[in-house]
Amino acid sequence: MNNQVTATGRTVSVIVGGQVITYNEVVDTVNFVSLLPGVGA
Repeated sequence: MNNQVTATGRTVSVIVGGQVITYNEVVDTVNFVSLLPGVGA
């Protein structure tokens, strides 16, 4: 059984404060959320 995480999710682009942020839906969602003010702290 391979427990390695692979980037198989959709690539999502989100506009935050006029800034376009692109992230992978599966792998980077947690990292993306942690960048939001008041969420990751």
